[in-house]
Amino acid sequence: MTAPIEPATRILVRTTTIDGAALALAERLEQASGCPVALVIDARFGAPEASDQSVIALSRAVCRALGLYCPHDFAWKCGDYGYYLARRRFPHTQRFWMVESDVGFYGEAAELFRFFARHEDVDFLAAQLRRADYSWFWTETARARNAAPFRCLFPLTRLTARAIDAALARRRAHGRWPQRRLAWPNDEALVATTLMNGD
Repeated sequence: MTAPIEPATRILVRTTTIDGAALALAERLEQASGCPVALVIDARFGAPEASDQSVIALSRAVCRALGLYCPHDFAWKCGDYGYYLARRRFPHTQRFWMVESDVGFYGEAAELFRFFARHEDVDFLAAQLRRADYSWFWTETARARNAAPFRCLFPLTRLTARAIDAALARRRAHGRWPQRRLAWPNDEALVATTLMNGD
């Protein structure tokens, strides 16, 4: 018997609780995109460590096992950690969307997914992706001698598997440096800066 074919694209809903609103959003996104949806849930406050394929529990222990530094506010600050856990859970998926549970879609969400399905080779999609200047709170956490700081918005993003791997490698490298831990970048700074300065 052959193994089932893995879908090329998955959607992740980032949430703090499994409630009716999160489940309704997951169902709507699955219908609009035709892609399977998994919930990435903040497990720091007792969320179940579910074995269900549709739930990924974001906990300090699981993130540390991936070699990630976890400051006290990592589950809020580091939305990219959900991508790393999803990549481990679904290693054959080629690209992932992440949607925060309070994102609203006006009009047909299906049109968004249809449009970007024609651009599968794009490694990173995010709103307001641009160079970061000193007016942005997170700029200093993204600065480096060999990288220009970039910024974006993270409520709705899409990354390819190779982009996720690059961001994870950068997070692990940063975690080995005490000075980086003191000024730990958020998801918008780390992912945008890493990928826009990469290949």
